[in-house]
Amino acid sequence: MASRRDGTPTVITADGTAHKLVRVPLQAREIDEGWLQKHLHGCPDVLPIDEIDPSFGPLISIGREIGTAVGPIDNLYVSPQGSLTIVEAKLWRNPQARREVIGQILDYAKEIGRWSYDDIDARAKEKAGKSLWELVRDKTDLDEPRFIDAVSRGMRSGAFLLLIVGDGIREEMESLAEFIQVNNQLRFTLALVELQLYRLEDGLLIMPSVVARTTEITRAVVHVRTSGPAQVDVSLDIVDDKGNDTAERRTKIRVDEFFEDLKKSGDVEAIDCAKRLYEDFSQDSRFQVDWGTGSYQLKLRDPANPSYRFTMLVVQRYGTAYVGWLAEQLQTRGLPTEWAYDYFRDTARLLGIGVKPKDSTWERSGSLSTVGKHYADFKALIERFADQVCNARSTETSTPAEPLS
Repeated sequence: MASRRDGTPTVITADGTAHKLVRVPLQAREIDEGWLQKHLHGCPDVLPIDEIDPSFGPLISIGREIGTAVGPIDNLYVSPQGSLTIVEAKLWRNPQARREVIGQILDYAKEIGRWSYDDIDARAKEKAGKSLWELVRDKTDLDEPRFIDAVSRGMRSGAFLLLIVGDGIREEMESLAEFIQVNNQLRFTLALVELQLYRLEDGLLIMPSVVARTTEITRAVVHVRTSGPAQVDVSLDIVDDKGNDTAERRTKIRVDEFFEDLKKSGDVEAIDCAKRLYEDFSQDSRFQVDWGTGSYQLKLRDPANPSYRFTMLVVQRYGTAYVGWLAEQLQTRGLPTEWAYDYFRDTARLLGIGVKPKDSTWERSGSLSTVGKHYADFKALIERFADQVCNARSTETSTPAEPLS
């Protein structure tokens, strides 16, 4: 198995001159863990949440150095839908830190799992000067009671996103993920994120990447069943992207858990819409349904490379759905971004919501109930996009080769 290797970023100036950027060494005096925490707090978008589990985004920072009984959490975030993300920032100067970091972040998750909503609300007021609800109020489709319930439910079940973030995550660090098999009591998503730092004339370039292997441990789901304070039954599934039996079993559990959570909304039309989307598109060979901790993602396979997929819709367990980053995916695959803009505008119009500047995404999440009322038209727009991609790929493969001269 080959080791992961990254190239060096190169900047091409207006006159066509290429300049390779210089990576900032780990020993650089101006870079420390406090610096990293500060910038992760001020710029949460640096973290590649969309690549890990979009249901935890967008990230809204609660604060840095959040006090707990087992030590301060480097960075803590909440999503507009009430999901919590815990970040442990590490610059790998100390070998001891590499050995202890996973145990450390698990301790934080266990501690938050014991908190009440009032506990985390008090931390938000202390660090941000606002209540937790005030931090998300303008960014969520939930009302305050449903938001409080979502946060509380997530803490009780331990459905957190745990991110170990740093510069220079080593191969041996990846292997430490096995530590969770003997030190866990929560259900969570774990990811290792490397931030490579490069010097620019007027600052630093931060390049994030999700650390992965050929047989990658991208998500570790820990199941917890309790029958009393002292009776805790813990089992672990390592979920990979290879379609093996373990992943298939976990997918079935996710389906059940997702719709059980959705039933709590009491919105019959939202439940019916989520089921129709899942059933219709999971049976269409052009599409794939990927499951996150609190959502499923409807994706179109690229006929030119079925391992690459375009994210059409993210359906959330709270009765909402959203779209995003589709234009970037098209651009990456050499297809017209206008298709994404048309899709964003037309679906938003059906739901009676606007689009963000440059039509890059909806301005807010849409209600699944509203999607259900326009289901046939909404489904037709998804299929129109799929036809555009499939027809373009078919044209590419059917174009006759140039004759040899």
